[in-house]
Amino acid sequence: MDLDTRAVFRYPRGMQSSSPAPAPAHRTIIIGGVAGGMSGATRLRRNDATAEIVVVERSGAVSFANCGLPYHVSGTIAERSALELQTPERLRDRFGIDARVRHEAVAIDREAKTVSIRSLDTGHVEVEPYDSLVLSPGAAPAVPAALRDRPGVFALRTLDDLDAIMAHLGDGSPTDAVVVGGGFIGIEMADNLHRRGIRTTVVTRGEQLLPSLDAELAAPLADHLAREGVAVELLRTVTHRGERSVTLDDGRELPADLVIAATGVVPETALAVQAGLELGASGGIAVDELHRTSDPSIYAVGDAAEKSHRISGDARLVTLAGLANRHGRAVADTITGSPKPAVPALGTAIVDVLGVTAASVGLGERELRAAGREVRVIHSHPLSHAGYYPGAEAMSLKLIVDARTDAILGAQAVGGQGVDTRIDVIATAMGAGLAASDLADVELAYAPQYGSAKDPVNMLGYIAENRASGRRPRCSGTSSTRRSPRAPCCSTCVRAASSPRDASPEPTGCPSRRSVLGTMSSAAARSSCTAAWARARTPPSACSPSSATTCATSTAATSPGATACAPASSRRRPNSPPPDPHHDPPTGRNAMRSITPTALAAIDGPTIIDVREVEEVEAASVRGATNIPMSVLGQRIDEVPREGTVYIMCASGGRSARVTEYLDQQGYDVINVAGGITEWYRDGLPVELGSGK
Repeated sequence: MDLDTRAVFRYPRGMQSSSPAPAPAHRTIIIGGVAGGMSGATRLRRNDATAEIVVVERSGAVSFANCGLPYHVSGTIAERSALELQTPERLRDRFGIDARVRHEAVAIDREAKTVSIRSLDTGHVEVEPYDSLVLSPGAAPAVPAALRDRPGVFALRTLDDLDAIMAHLGDGSPTDAVVVGGGFIGIEMADNLHRRGIRTTVVTRGEQLLPSLDAELAAPLADHLAREGVAVELLRTVTHRGERSVTLDDGRELPADLVIAATGVVPETALAVQAGLELGASGGIAVDELHRTSDPSIYAVGDAAEKSHRISGDARLVTLAGLANRHGRAVADTITGSPKPAVPALGTAIVDVLGVTAASVGLGERELRAAGREVRVIHSHPLSHAGYYPGAEAMSLKLIVDARTDAILGAQAVGGQGVDTRIDVIATAMGAGLAASDLADVELAYAPQYGSAKDPVNMLGYIAENRASGRRPRCSGTSSTRRSPRAPCCSTCVRAASSPRDASPEPTGCPSRRSVLGTMSSAAARSSCTAAWARARTPPSACSPSSATTCATSTAATSPGATACAPASSRRRPNSPPPDPHHDPPTGRNAMRSITPTALAAIDGPTIIDVREVEEVEAASVRGATNIPMSVLGQRIDEVPREGTVYIMCASGGRSARVTEYLDQQGYDVINVAGGITEWYRDGLPVELGSGK
């Protein structure tokens, strides 16, 4: 116990203090603990030493690390006790907070300003008065009807849920698990069940994992899970739970000693509805900028309350622990006389997918385009730090920019180390109101083991600046299609994609992955980057260049003429709009045109010049393209056709942009292929392995 706290704090009714205390100036009841509720309770105590504070928590623990629960399943967090941050006894002794676990608020009388609280152990109901009431009830798992009240089916929201799962895992040693849902909790549970040694399948009704990501960044994650031995069933639902199996909507039966229901959550609003409080369009509790409900004496925070979104401007549910903590603290300040309006949410989120990191901030391209926003999209495929320094890991970055204002609307990243840092920097820039072009001038710490002199964030800013000014096309392109995670990208990866549970590790010589990464014109530089790539961890996708470094690797390990992927037209997302053949029209005197690979593939007999080096083209090429390396373009410029349009391609769009600019100045009709063969391959278009023209 902290020194002298008993003499300072006012203890709630029914508790004894060793020293007399003054009458309470204010009584606050908080319904729901954990992030929002406990953050508010402890802040209230710091702000007001005399206040009465009562926290009502339905579960058996009032303050626990709910985001850490999946990691106890695998043993990554070995001790359960590490997850329980505060107990009712410690809260009483240290803060003078009356925390009542296994108690449920069952009714609010707004006129009398009372709450009816029932003990789940005894059934006894007490009516407690309040001056201020804070609702932090969280959200409940949305369990599919086929799984409700079925044996061996669990959700994971509380320590009680975790205890039930651990008891089941210790009873009979389950060998097969099915995780229903491909969102954050589903992915984390699949990850940790797999690490525990349980054969695991993820089943999701969506066409991709992690709906907050755009399709081209999500697809490599399904590939990665498959390679690691976690099966992924997209566009599937569970229709029946058997004794030790589940049945899918296509009639197949999957073994399942354990089923995790992770199909999303619904806000706990029953108490708010009973009290007659207003709900918002999203189904959450409607609040103003000070988190006040339609009753000014009642506040709401956490997963049950709506938040204003910075990019869309609407009110929506954003179920993130960081926001709940921040908003609980803000409510305490408002109650104690220091109101501070909430900063609109950006929805910054991150997840570990068996060693690969996926993160996002703001809104994705799909949602923005559906809302009618005019956007520019920038892809980049850098390394986490300088390629010459050992241990560099690949990542894919995507920046979504308002085409009219240059405002940053969202960013996404998938890869190894450094993904978290880049998304956090971009989130900070968005919060500060920086434009996309401003990222070029963000000064970041640099040493070769941490980053690059031109950090990936700076590079996004350079590209955005060029595109905003119209001087050059982007270095990487957008995609409205994705490669199906079920389709292996090359013959050497068929086994990993089709039989994930029995698959051996992905061949290190996977030709698709190793052949589409080159962008550097210097052979010496390519050699250096190849060595760096060899030291780097396996990228997120087995053969998908979406996770590739922009440095070069070039080794062919397959027979000439082998085709890596089927045409993307056979796998285009349902109801996706047709591609715009000139995604970004020229806007300035020196502006140049660019075209997406998908749009180029739809043109009959285009003239394509691939400006990569010979060894890169020998490893992977586009059928019909003529190879004129940038390093010898000056000597071979007569081979570039003067008549008709010529499409310039490289590995990711950097060299082709420079060549396009040069040829445009020479009077040629040229268009840059945005994203190069990297984006071509990621769009699911055919790549010939081990051959070149």
